Amino acid sequence: TWWQNPIQLFYQNFFKLYLTRQEFAPIRTYYLGKIYSFDLPWHHSFILTLSTIPLTILICALIAVAIHLKRWRQPGLITLFLWQLIWFYFVLVLPFTPNHDGVRLFLPVFPFWACFSGIGFKMLLDWVRRWIRNKSGRQEESYGIPVALILILLSPPLFHLNKIRPFYLESFNVLVGGIKGARELGFETTYWLDTISEEVRKEINRLPDFSSVVVFPGHLNYFNFLKDRGLIKKTLTFKNDSGRYLILIPRQGIFKPSIWAVYLREIPLFTA
Repeated sequence: TWWQNPIQLFYQNFFKLYLTRQEFAPIRTYYLGKIYSFDLPWHHSFILTLSTIPLTILICALIAVAIHLKRWRQPGLITLFLWQLIWFYFVLVLPFTPNHDGVRLFLPVFPFWACFSGIGFKMLLDWVRRWIRNKSGRQEESYGIPVALILILLSPPLFHLNKIRPFYLESFNVLVGGIKGARELGFETTYWLDTISEEVRKEINRLPDFSSVVVFPGHLNYFNFLKDRGLIKKTLTFKNDSGRYLILIPRQGIFKPSIWAVYLREIPLFTA
């Protein structure tokens, strides 16, 4: 219990755990076509930020950040948001900071990007209103302008989310060509089990009864959980070593050479 020795336990469970994480949890990551055992290039978090935030939202946010960087000494809430982003990215570029699982370990930066996107949207809205007033000579406000701008900026992300549904962990923007482009550029396209969707479970249930199915990575507890809940038929056996069928979850960072051979050369019965 922490109350018996709070200072030592705080040091062991936070500082020491953070500084030595690569010794007990060296999770490998596939990034730009290379596999890194733990430490990633300093630009990893910046590149993933730029390639995962929807482009129109990203543009609004970058406009606001660029303008407020010139005002970094001015007190205020926006300056606080800016310094939060600077601090988070400073921590992320440190060599002993874990950065596996896509953007999961730096999710706290995105509320601040959302705030800056809203600020950038307001700047764009004000600029469009001034431009229309100067062109038309009319001074009255039009509610149609913000509605039109919202539709222009939010329609592409909404179409994108609908297109990739339900694989939201694999969301990459048009700067990298979406999920397909990200895979070709050497990004890790998923890191968890969201690809085992309802459609995939239906395909698994079409396998012959009493088949042995190898799962890689070997999340056997998850598939046994699906069997217990009646989502996958109980006549299938899931294994780590050998079997007639293979369920391959494309977390490239932990692929073995034999799995790479299957991933790159074999033709799957079904893909999601």
